[in-house]
Amino acid sequence: MRIENFKHIESARKHSEDRLERLRQELSPVSELKGCAVVVAGSYARKEANDQSDCDYFIIAPEQKNDALKDRVRDIIAAQI
Repeated sequence: MRIENFKHIESARKHSEDRLERLRQELSPVSELKGCAVVVAGSYARKEANDQSDCDYFIIAPEQKNDALKDRVRDIIAAQI
């Protein structure tokens, strides 16, 4: 069977990829993220998300990064998901 036969799977993949691309675009100009990584997990990482999915993520950052950065990333993700 071809993946195209499973429309809900293809729809979830497209939804996940579209949202993740928007997140990349929104997060890339955040200068405080230089030297850091924002990693998604769960349904977005598996590309199984739909419009009811939350976004599980974590930030890998040097110890000196502060809570303001975490808050800014959280706000950007919340606005896009």
